[in-house]
Amino acid sequence: MLNLRNMMGITLLVFSLIGCSNKKTLNIVNNTQIQDDINLLNQEFKTIVGEKVYFSFDSAKLSKEAKTTLILQADWLNSHEKVSATIEGHCDERGTQDYNVGLGLKRAESVRNALVEYGVKASRLSVISYGKSKPEDIGHTKKAHKVNRRTVTVIIKSDINN
Repeated sequence: MLNLRNMMGITLLVFSLIGCSNKKTLNIVNNTQIQDDINLLNQEFKTIVGEKVYFSFDSAKLSKEAKTTLILQADWLNSHEKVSATIEGHCDERGTQDYNVGLGLKRAESVRNALVEYGVKASRLSVISYGKSKPEDIGHTKKAHKVNRRTVTVIIKSDINN
């Protein structure tokens, strides 16, 4: 069974063999390849390092466990210097949306500041807060609240091929 990467390679080969000069089609192929590369980098980051950091209730303070994860994230990011990331801040369902957007932003900024402290260039990191709008667990339990109080570091761009 052909995977997406093989299909894209075959597509590119077919276009080159028939002399396709349609740059728009080639841009779509290139953009798909770039997105595939970013997806692979995200999977590597998630598997090897861990993309999430968890927080206590109503807090943006980094725990000892969070700092350990962030050291690993920084090491990975520092060894992949052409990669940029967004740090997403999330909250549990309690509190108003406005309050949680602010708290999510504080959490994301706390993570970004730690990564910068560990050597990652600030220009490679952006932050966003989703507040309580993107829960990992939609339950109304202590367990759900605990997993929803988090940040997620997501690889968004890579200039590896440039």
